Amino acid sequence: ASSSHALSYFLNTTRWKHKTQILISGGYSEVIASLAMVIPSFNLLQVSFASVSSDLSDSEKYHNFFRTCPDITHLTRPILPVLAHYNWTSVAILHTVSVTFNRGVEILRHDLGKAGIKVLADEEFTYLSNLKRELKSILDSKAHIIIALIHEADAVKAFCQAFHLGLYGREYVWFVTSWITENFWTNSINDASINCTSEQIKEAAQNYLIVDFVEIEYNNITAVSGMTPYQFQQRYIDLAEKKQIEKNQYVGFAYDAIWAIGLCLDNVIRELAAENKSLDDFRYSDSFVGRTILKEMRKVKFQGISGFKILNNSDQEPPGVNLFRQLQGNRIVNVGLIDKNDRIDFQATELVPIRWTGGRPPVSGYIIEEVHAGIPFKIRISSPNLNYLILTGCILLYASVIIMGIDDNTSYLNTYCKIIPWLNSIGFSLAAGSLFAKTYRAYKVLTTRFRITSPLKDSHLLAIVLILMAIEAILLTFWTAIDPLKAEKMAAPPISDPNRYKYKIVHTYWVCTCNYGVYWLIATLILNGIVLLFGAFLAYESRKIKLSELNDSKQIALCIYNITILCIIIIPISFVIPNSHGEVYAAIGCLILYCTTMSLFTFFFPKMKGNAKPSSIRFRMNENASSRMASEKYESAMGNSELMLSCRYKEGNGKRQTAV
Repeated sequence: ASSSHALSYFLNTTRWKHKTQILISGGYSEVIASLAMVIPSFNLLQVSFASVSSDLSDSEKYHNFFRTCPDITHLTRPILPVLAHYNWTSVAILHTVSVTFNRGVEILRHDLGKAGIKVLADEEFTYLSNLKRELKSILDSKAHIIIALIHEADAVKAFCQAFHLGLYGREYVWFVTSWITENFWTNSINDASINCTSEQIKEAAQNYLIVDFVEIEYNNITAVSGMTPYQFQQRYIDLAEKKQIEKNQYVGFAYDAIWAIGLCLDNVIRELAAENKSLDDFRYSDSFVGRTILKEMRKVKFQGISGFKILNNSDQEPPGVNLFRQLQGNRIVNVGLIDKNDRIDFQATELVPIRWTGGRPPVSGYIIEEVHAGIPFKIRISSPNLNYLILTGCILLYASVIIMGIDDNTSYLNTYCKIIPWLNSIGFSLAAGSLFAKTYRAYKVLTTRFRITSPLKDSHLLAIVLILMAIEAILLTFWTAIDPLKAEKMAAPPISDPNRYKYKIVHTYWVCTCNYGVYWLIATLILNGIVLLFGAFLAYESRKIKLSELNDSKQIALCIYNITILCIIIIPISFVIPNSHGEVYAAIGCLILYCTTMSLFTFFFPKMKGNAKPSSIRFRMNENASSRMASEKYESAMGNSELMLSCRYKEGNGKRQTAV
């Protein structure tokens, strides 16, 4: 696998008496790419049966290169339907820096992004790395699905580090390249740089997945040679056993490469004969023969052992079927078939049932599914019982504005004056307290790093609201008992009557006053200010919760900002502006109406805009906790509350789902 050795050997062949027209090559894409850059200068072609680098698909860069095997994108793209089947929505990528993988990884990133799959970690390495840093980074990213585009020597190091870091088992899935052989862990026996036993590497590698190409035409269509793929396979198996040679998965592609060269040269011979030339006349400086061979190779199309072959890179199609394989014990077995329409068949004959370490596939994230009917999803997930309390508090605030506007000389005015602070304080406590209580639950459950041993039900949150109301009620009770508000008739400065000389007009109005009203007002503002500060703290701490239906941090921040600014402006103004025509009432009333209405629209209008489809809403736990911790946390933290998040498996399709 040395480019310099390969180039040296090739240059030696150019001195041979018999001139070469076409090179046939195997794997090691780095070597093949080096040769592909040189051979056009000699008017030669190269046909490979095992070089899978996507970079070699660039016909402008490697215009004299052809191959009968698919490139690596035909092995990575079929991973997407597997991810979709198991609802794996986030992955990590680990790959070697090499010609074999570089372009393929770029395409893989694009395909994953287009499919809406998040790449939590993207680690590349050279052959000198022991992979400790790269695997630690993947562990820290909380990724549970790992796509490893690596060579066999790197697989030994990767699974050794995975064993030490715990990146294997029931919570993890590895995808590896198809050329990693069975029992690859035995390569670690004589390698002093590997600090794992072969059994440890084998344990970490168990149940890894492979998306592989089909070695022979799956539909058993008769090839141009006259043999069916199954007949060819049996002849090859018999020959391999007779000569005691190791079987090679690229044998079908190699056989088709020989046929492609034969068909090409057959056409070239006829075309040269028309020009009174032959292949025997070829010299490395003969561009005419070189162009003729290149033109005819681009026309080659035939039914081969490994499928229908088109040698022109720009016209190549993906394989009709890919194998879905898994390492089980010491053997790599076929567990599924993936067709070109991304359908996965697990029921075909000669397939083995897929095996999972924990009995079920792991998860990369959580799906929120709707399990009740009737109430719109966005409303239900936002704790409707507490929403009702918020609405009740807003109604009380609206009622206080109406009562403050009553200005009639009746015996009920003293009662109205006593009711107004109760409506304002209790209304605020219900609205703000309920909002902050449900935000506290989302913050407590979704941001804590520890297991919650007791459920946070709606009754617990209601207790928080009742405690806040009780504190407000104690303050109001002292106010009402010690220094109650009373209706007092006030007179505005007299003004001259324009119609009657020496007559003065005096406007009178009723106000609610008490001896220490300023102090009671300050005490109330301090108490409610503490509530607003607590709300601001929750808004800041819960800002990173990914599930928008539970994250009210932006709405809370907006409401607190508006309420604080308006209170700072309007309350001082109410003490200094004249009140002869109800100016104070207008200022206070507008403050309450604006803040209440704005809060209602901010919190409830987005939830009423549409009913979210449960299947389209995903909550990724990867940023906060591992799937095991999250599962235990949700199962224990929510109990039977209206907002109940509990991890469970949905039987039949192997998807773990979070029910709301």
